[in-house]
Amino acid sequence: MPDGFSAIPDAPSGPKDSVLKQTEGDAFPVLRIKEGGTDSQDRLITRVYALRPGKYAVYLAGDVRIEYADDYAEEAAQRAAVVSSVGKSRAEVTSLLVGWGPDRRRVYDCKIAMALELALEKKPDEARAMIEEAKAELIRERAAAGRLQYLFYAACWCLPLMMVLAGGKWLTGHPAAGDDLLMAAQAGLVGAAFSIALAVRSRTVALDTDRWSNASDGLLRLVIGVISGSVLLLLLSSGLVPKLALGEGPAVSWAEISWKGVLVIGFIAGFLERLVPDLLDKAAAVPVGSPSSQRS
Repeated sequence: MPDGFSAIPDAPSGPKDSVLKQTEGDAFPVLRIKEGGTDSQDRLITRVYALRPGKYAVYLAGDVRIEYADDYAEEAAQRAAVVSSVGKSRAEVTSLLVGWGPDRRRVYDCKIAMALELALEKKPDEARAMIEEAKAELIRERAAAGRLQYLFYAACWCLPLMMVLAGGKWLTGHPAAGDDLLMAAQAGLVGAAFSIALAVRSRTVALDTDRWSNASDGLLRLVIGVISGSVLLLLLSSGLVPKLALGEGPAVSWAEISWKGVLVIGFIAGFLERLVPDLLDKAAAVPVGSPSSQRS
């Protein structure tokens, strides 16, 4: 044993064997928790929310933390009470606060501190209700930020995709057909972007803590719009869609679709995310060579 240190006694087996944590200064008493000071792990204490000498202290040192009772038996009981009542939700709230500065997270830190104090005061139901309320509010706030993040990434993807499509005439060997397909694809991109802007409030997106998911999902939605615009134009020009969607009617030929029609078709395909997949599913269900009456 090094000089100047004494052994910390083992935890007692029961209340009758209650022992103080500190014996001649070998442990960290609750009274040492003060604003501007440091805790047992040398973290700077910026705020003390609650302090009961010898019983517990709830304080802020980066995250909201607890210094438990000086008495070993009471400390063990307090730890069990906190873990059972708010342990899981407290960890979830703390993880959701990662990346936020002190000012932005101030309200949630106060709610966590109140929940911990209630748990230490043996009010588990009230503590659980408080931490669950804080978690629900925090998820709503980060979900709203996630929708803005989703819009931002979608807008960032639009420009390079439009530039690629504008310079994509080399993709096809037939000039007229290639121009129409690219025009429909561009209109599909615009339709998908418009759909994202209108539906983002009701659309389920990742929280702003998951940037990669929002970036990749925004790109995927725009690419679907691009492809849908070209595919729907091909379905219309081939005569399949009028028979599938409109019943018995004349097939629309490629020559009958003007540039205005191409733009409308592409925009609708990009705007209605499920339109082309549903049409393809319906077409796949119809046997090849079957009478037109079976296609209605």
